[in-house]
Amino acid sequence: YVRSTLVITVVFIVALTFIAVAWASGFMAPVRAMSAALRDIRMGSDTTDVPIDGAAEFRRLAVHLGAMVESLRERQEEVLEAHRSKAAIVRTLMPDSAAERVAMGERHLVDTVPQASIAVLLIDGLDDLMAASVPEAARSRLHELVDRLDAVAASHGLERVKIQGDSYFAACGLTELLIDHAPRAAAFASAALEAVRSMGDDTGTPLTARAGVASGSLATGLVGSTGLVFDTWGDPVDEAFELAH
Repeated sequence: YVRSTLVITVVFIVALTFIAVAWASGFMAPVRAMSAALRDIRMGSDTTDVPIDGAAEFRRLAVHLGAMVESLRERQEEVLEAHRSKAAIVRTLMPDSAAERVAMGERHLVDTVPQASIAVLLIDGLDDLMAASVPEAARSRLHELVDRLDAVAASHGLERVKIQGDSYFAACGLTELLIDHAPRAAAFASAALEAVRSMGDDTGTPLTARAGVASGSLATGLVGSTGLVFDTWGDPVDEAFELAH
């Protein structure tokens, strides 16, 4: 009798142990699932959702965690959108090659190019073009003119360096070694003069331009600590500017 009782007790304890382990495993399954989902999210996954399962307390916890994860995703998207907007604005202020380096965090950008060419356009009639329209329309026309010149520059392998008053500066060979940088700059200057004249015909405001092209050693870099400005220096810049006059 004692032996039978002992055997039954041992069997009962073993069975109870297995039941407890199974119950504990099922009880903790939602916790492990939530932990795995949060780990995937922490590792960078943007498609993982926090599973809502288990007891009522776990379901409420999962709902709160899901809301927190969704809020973090929205903030991450806002940060990414702000970064994209900033990068787009930077690209309108300087060449793409410099904009990419600025977007990566570089703030002390200074390069020397042994041989490159710079073209300077002096646009006559720009004041009349701006005064002929309401401010919003005038700004739209100015943007259109710049876009046209940018397109002409890109088609000839040049990059816009800056716009200063009625002057448009573009360079060839700053970021890529080109043995024909001078002919490219000259071809751009000729095409740009035609683009300015065509813009004047389209708007009904006479526009003309004068161009100067020079080649030689150029220095490029960022100016300023708070408001970054991309600029180019060197004798060719001064020579091209004087030739345009």
